[in-house]
Amino acid sequence: MEEETAHTDEQNPSDEGAAPECINHEYIKTLIEWARDDIRQDYLRVTGALALVTLFITQIRIGDLQELDHWPKRALFAGLGCLVFAALVFFLYVSGTHRKRWYVTKCMRTGNAAEAERILGDYYERSKYLHWAGSVLFGLGTLLLAYVIWALVA
Repeated sequence: MEEETAHTDEQNPSDEGAAPECINHEYIKTLIEWARDDIRQDYLRVTGALALVTLFITQIRIGDLQELDHWPKRALFAGLGCLVFAALVFFLYVSGTHRKRWYVTKCMRTGNAAEAERILGDYYERSKYLHWAGSVLFGLGTLLLAYVIWALVA
């Protein structure tokens, strides 16, 4: 008998095609959590890039660097530059993601999951090249510094 009288948002004929508000809120929370995880991952990339730069600047003796041939010296400065720019690019990406997360949070008031998805989707579509550039710079910088280490020990 209780099953016959139970009424849920999903059974209301006036809500046909609309998701229940609780589902919208959960979806928005999931989007916010996904953006938070994305920020966390890219903070690790910023930290890793700056850690490699700091390691090279503080741990390699100037005398060893002066003894390097022409190409390894160029690779050292290019690699350090790539890592600094990678950190900057990732920081810009993280900053933009954080700002968009604020707008998505505002969608919680209205339960407008479609708007929340549009905000993050548009941002990620526009900034995918920024993230790609950061990844390329990080990889290139790491390879160049690996070449410098090889030249130091060889």
